[in-house]
Amino acid sequence: MEQFLGEYRLLEPLGGGGMGEVWLGENEGGRRFAVKRLPYGISIPVDQRKRFIREAQTLSSLRHPNICPIHEIGHHQGEPFIVMDIVDGIALQRLMDYLPLLPAEVVGATKDDLPRVVEEISRLEQSTSPAPLPEEPEEGRTLPILPPQQIVFLLTRLCGAVHYAHRKGVFHRDIKPENVLLRHDGEPVLMDFGLAKLSDEFGAETLTQLNQFVGTIGYVAPELTRPGLKVDARADVFGIGGILYYLVTGRRHFVPSNNLAEDIRRFHGFAPVRPRHYDPKVNRHLETVVLTALKTDPNKRFRTPEELSLALVRYYGEIANHDKQHGFLDHLSGIFRRH
Repeated sequence: MEQFLGEYRLLEPLGGGGMGEVWLGENEGGRRFAVKRLPYGISIPVDQRKRFIREAQTLSSLRHPNICPIHEIGHHQGEPFIVMDIVDGIALQRLMDYLPLLPAEVVGATKDDLPRVVEEISRLEQSTSPAPLPEEPEEGRTLPILPPQQIVFLLTRLCGAVHYAHRKGVFHRDIKPENVLLRHDGEPVLMDFGLAKLSDEFGAETLTQLNQFVGTIGYVAPELTRPGLKVDARADVFGIGGILYYLVTGRRHFVPSNNLAEDIRRFHGFAPVRPRHYDPKVNRHLETVVLTALKTDPNKRFRTPEELSLALVRYYGEIANHDKQHGFLDHLSGIFRRH
């Protein structure tokens, strides 16, 4: 039996988000979208319904090329739903999963090689499964990582999108590899604002309330697991820092267990292993940038995504051949002026 939400016919599930199901939907004109709804057929707590509606309202206020746009907020028989663009590409997490399978000539060295990387991983997804990366790789193992220009391009683009959201008064609070998609043109797109918080909302809201943790331990900032601390831009800097660490080392900076309470306790006093411990060839300046973004004390972090982005640009300026790369550096320095 066919399912409809308003004019949208639901064709097949695409996955889940922060607090809902995402379906491939088709409107009456035959155009396809991603349609997000609350989990179907179960009783939804009032606070979860409110968060879902808040996500819709949050997304509708954001217009940025690296943030997934929303087309419609609708209700069908009392059920709210969100209609968004379908982002044709792969999750950043999938890129890291499949990177060990790609030959160096496919990965290339510049941002212009990213479309080929995305295309090849999309092809591999249809034909094979990635060799899973170990949660805690053995000492001395060097994992495949992206070239410096690709890392700097992706992270400065992501920083630009998050900085734009902050200027609009929106904090994401759940930035992780699964919530960043890479389009087929190589551009990153920030997804899933289900845990977003508006800067003018009353009170300091943590992500551990009513004995339920929402978010991803290791990527949510440590202060968001403590009561009474107000969220600001530095919380999202931490999430971006977690992605940066992953791209630089091929490893997650924090490995959770199955004991959430213990993970949260351990997370408060956590310091990540230095990237150069795994690979001495990692640039010292880059290592400093990574570790500064991941400080558990928000007062020691970069204050904004823009500060983090500028630090990455300075690092790349040090290692790049200026005669060949000045155009790329000029492009990066203009990201925050355009939005």
